[in-house]
Amino acid sequence: MIDVFRSTLGISWRDHITNDEVMARSEQMELHDTVATRRRRLVGHILRLPTTRPASLALEWIPEDGRTTGGGLEDQRGHGKTH
Repeated sequence: MIDVFRSTLGISWRDHITNDEVMARSEQMELHDTVATRRRRLVGHILRLPTTRPASLALEWIPEDGRTTGGGLEDQRGHGKTH
């Protein structure tokens, strides 16, 4: 993707311009910011749905075996995180 921005802006790899500078010049949001914004919009849309809709029910769903969301492989093995 950064290649497209470099090409559009006429920046060569030999110009020694960082990827951060290319993104700033292209005035584009970073990918993680775009994903976060879209997730928030989706959740807002789902929260406005009637509570009988499957998407709305999925937000309140609790697995029958009592698992929670998140955590990593260490948590699944019963060990604490090492970070």
